[in-house]
Amino acid sequence: MLNRLRAPDQAAAGFAAVYEALGVDCEMRARLEEALRAMVPVKGLPVLEATTLGGMASGVLVGLLIADSALPAEELDLSVFPAG
Repeated sequence: MLNRLRAPDQAAAGFAAVYEALGVDCEMRARLEEALRAMVPVKGLPVLEATTLGGMASGVLVGLLIADSALPAEELDLSVFPAG
């Protein structure tokens, strides 16, 4: 379900669940948000800053989902044997 159709607390929980499923813990997420905040092109208008940051975080999440789905799951479970 789209986050814009959810209550704010449900939307936040959804983001947190997806980040957690992708292996992004709270510390990593905090660093990501700090880096995104530094890149926000709009400064001094809290409403625009928050909206821009939310959009950027959504973009990162989509990128992580695309990267996660780039390889079939079976390929990640292959055993590695030494040559020879």
